[in-house]
Amino acid sequence: ILAEKGSAAIWQTAVLYQLTHAVAALGVNVFAQGRADSEDRGGRWLGCASTCWLIGIGLFSGSLYALALGGPRWLGPVTPLGGLFLIGGWACVVVYACKAKPAEKT
Repeated sequence: ILAEKGSAAIWQTAVLYQLTHAVAALGVNVFAQGRADSEDRGGRWLGCASTCWLIGIGLFSGSLYALALGGPRWLGPVTPLGGLFLIGGWACVVVYACKAKPAEKT
């Protein structure tokens, strides 16, 4: 179906961004669980990052999937909105990295 519509590249882009950000969200959540027992003032930023990535995946990749399958053209403007959420997730990780206390050496 994708080859017939000439939309295989759109589908591949959606898959790449979904996979990348799903792995990043999983990694951030595993990292946050490992630090849950420590006094971590910036931890809420990691939760914010995961939330942004999940919303971004839904909007960005979801709209690309729909467009690749012949969905309505009004979905086109949804894609950049999803991209903003994906970027926002990375911005939250940067804020966390700037606010987090360095681990103490034992």
